[in-house]
Amino acid sequence: MPVKRIETVSMAKARYARDDRNNARILKAQMAYQQALNDYNRRIQYGGASAVSQEDIQHALIAVNNSKAALDKAIQKYRRTLQADQRQL
Repeated sequence: MPVKRIETVSMAKARYARDDRNNARILKAQMAYQQALNDYNRRIQYGGASAVSQEDIQHALIAVNNSKAALDKAIQKYRRTLQADQRQL
């Protein structure tokens, strides 16, 4: 019976470590998305004054789209991991 308990503790530690990695991945992606969105909005505000080129605005929009895709991917990975953990219980 003690072997089973050690396996359970080991599994819990591994799950917590995965949760920490997933949470860090999501937080990093959220921050990158927010930064890209802020940059894009700032460029749009100044774009009317012709201080920012259309190319710069387009690059900022691409950065927003890419960072949103990365955030979505991080969330999907978290959900898959969570589902896998629940199946093991």
